[in-house]
Amino acid sequence: MALTKIKSEGIKDGEVKNADMADDAVGVAELSATGTASSSTFLRGDNSWATPTDTNTVTTINNNADNRVITGSGTANTLNGESGLTYDSGGMAITGDSDRDGLKITQSGNNYGELMFNSNRSSANNALGIIRSEWNSTEVASIYLTAGSDTTNKDDGQIKFMTSPDSGTGIQTRMLIDSSGNMGFNNTAPSFTSGTGIHLGDNTFIGFGAGGDSRPDFQLGSVDGSLLSFRCGFGADTNDTNINTSGDVLVGCSNTDSNNSTGIRLLAHGAVHATRNAEYGYIGRREGSDGGVFLFRRDANNVGSISVSYTATAFNTSSDYRLKENVTAISDGITRLKTLKPSRFNFKSNKDLTVDGFLAHEVTAVPEAISGTKDAVATEDSEEAKKGDPIYQQIDQSKLVPLLTAALQEAVAKIETLETKVAALEAG
Repeated sequence: MALTKIKSEGIKDGEVKNADMADDAVGVAELSATGTASSSTFLRGDNSWATPTDTNTVTTINNNADNRVITGSGTANTLNGESGLTYDSGGMAITGDSDRDGLKITQSGNNYGELMFNSNRSSANNALGIIRSEWNSTEVASIYLTAGSDTTNKDDGQIKFMTSPDSGTGIQTRMLIDSSGNMGFNNTAPSFTSGTGIHLGDNTFIGFGAGGDSRPDFQLGSVDGSLLSFRCGFGADTNDTNINTSGDVLVGCSNTDSNNSTGIRLLAHGAVHATRNAEYGYIGRREGSDGGVFLFRRDANNVGSISVSYTATAFNTSSDYRLKENVTAISDGITRLKTLKPSRFNFKSNKDLTVDGFLAHEVTAVPEAISGTKDAVATEDSEEAKKGDPIYQQIDQSKLVPLLTAALQEAVAKIETLETKVAALEAG
């Protein structure tokens, strides 16, 4: 039913329903509003037609497109859709076209800025936030902010600095700071039994000096976990000075076997090995005065020395009377001397040289001159010999001097007695 006439007393509530209204049944002309109806006016609540004012201005958005963030343009009633700043389900993206384009946090007052990552990860070492750099869409260098190991309290964390080598093997951890403050280089599990520190992985070095040939002048680092190596010079990567896991210091060598290579070996148990293939293996120098160059001790007692003067070297052994007791004269010097068997021979290692000397086991007259036991064989490995190798006897021929002196004195006494008798016979 169309609405054709309205009674003077008006329309009662509910008397006209939607079904009673035909499309376009009431036009603008039938409205009794004041003012002029046009395409640029609108009907206000006070039943009047009005033109929009500045307080009702329509705002224009330039460059609008899907997912662009809208920003102010500097022009009234105009906004911009930023092509370099978009947001969708994958997050916010900033796309720049010149250097230094990107995210900037600036505080104008006495405050600090903050970039926060907050994530409730369930497993230890999971990433909480990543500052990632990509080269042609390939991750090549990143900082990973990760959870620590306490998955109950979730209050510890780590920082991983990662890069990708040119071999295409992917991003790798190069440096890590763990929740204890330990720092690892090429070591993802830095640890110390006490305190904190910097823990370098195997074949990781600290370099010093300008260097050359892609190497620093000096390098310090661990070689395969077996040596702490100090490399000198920027030539080949040779391990010039090393400390092994036993605490042995190895100068010019990398092992403790002085029989097979040159170098100086300062062994942790106190031994010193020096091997050289030319000139002198040891040089002891005293400057400005005569005196000792080497001092030898047994426990805390001085037992010998090597001293020098301008013209000579003395090999000294303990002989002070205050160190001795039960002193008696040698009375059988000739008898004991006659048991010695001086010989001429050559050593098997040098067949062309014949020398004078003794066979150690035959020197029974002065047993303290001999070290070792005849036909001894090593029963276990040691610095002196391998198990099963012969342990050769040695002789200190200087210890024969007292016997030789006593025998000579006895012989002189006999000669003097004979001379006296001869003189008496010749006089009579």
